Amino acid sequence: MRKAFKVLMAFPMLWSMSSVAWTGDCSFLGKDPLGRDPLTVGDRQLFYLPPGGQTWQLVNGSSIALGGQTVSFAFIIQETMARPRSGAVILKSGRARAMDEPTPEPSSRRIQLERPIADSGIGAVDNGTCGLVPAFSSRDVAARSYDDYHDGNLRVAESDQTTLKAFHYKYVGRNGRCRRTDDTREDSREPVDRRSNRSQFSFNPSIVKNGIGSEVASLAAPSSAFASSERLADQRVGLQAYRAEPGLPTCVRFTLKVPARAAFVRINDLEGLKTQGVNNLRADEVSWTLSP
Repeated sequence: MRKAFKVLMAFPMLWSMSSVAWTGDCSFLGKDPLGRDPLTVGDRQLFYLPPGGQTWQLVNGSSIALGGQTVSFAFIIQETMARPRSGAVILKSGRARAMDEPTPEPSSRRIQLERPIADSGIGAVDNGTCGLVPAFSSRDVAARSYDDYHDGNLRVAESDQTTLKAFHYKYVGRNGRCRRTDDTREDSREPVDRRSNRSQFSFNPSIVKNGIGSEVASLAAPSSAFASSERLADQRVGLQAYRAEPGLPTCVRFTLKVPARAAFVRINDLEGLKTQGVNNLRADEVSWTLSP
């Protein structure tokens, strides 16, 4: 029986379509990472640079009004364990469609997948014995295929299956272990934790929180699609590699053209940890509303 992660398992991208993203130290924020002033940075915080501004601001709370602007963001990873490590971050964005907004035909609903060139082994993060990361850049898949694949571990249309397999890759995580970003193995049997790497890509918060097994009905009906993306639009998913050093923050930077209304960004660190009792478990997804 597999134990809960004692030092758990778990890229920049996105979204202005000029798609600039990268990882590195956080000195550009102008904050003190060692906590010697009140502007210290913390794990899983999100900073943004107002358009035309020069001072990075903390997104203080779960909502901020940035609709209709192209904004630079920085997500903080603060490693507290004793050893350096690598990992991968999922960046999901989109907007909720208005109730009176027509529902597009299923065949027209697409999700953009993006992975920066730095993740293909050109200089950014050493992927160790896990091998070179194949180049990917940007492609899209049907929203139905994306949901079926990540919400139910289902096989989808061949062209989308090929794209999804190319998007995901094997990375080096804690303790130098190689693990695919779309690994379906549950995190832990004791204590029970049905989450997996693949489930963290879902747009269904229940699946992200509880694992694929939380949506049992779909597993009994492989031909039926999940509804995770049914009321969403402008969806993008980015995957970014990073390297974290103990005691020093790492910043995953990305640029997002924020929709005018009902926009969000959700971030999952596949190697992030939280302490629960005597166990170290996968850290929860963090989410921000970017335009009310």
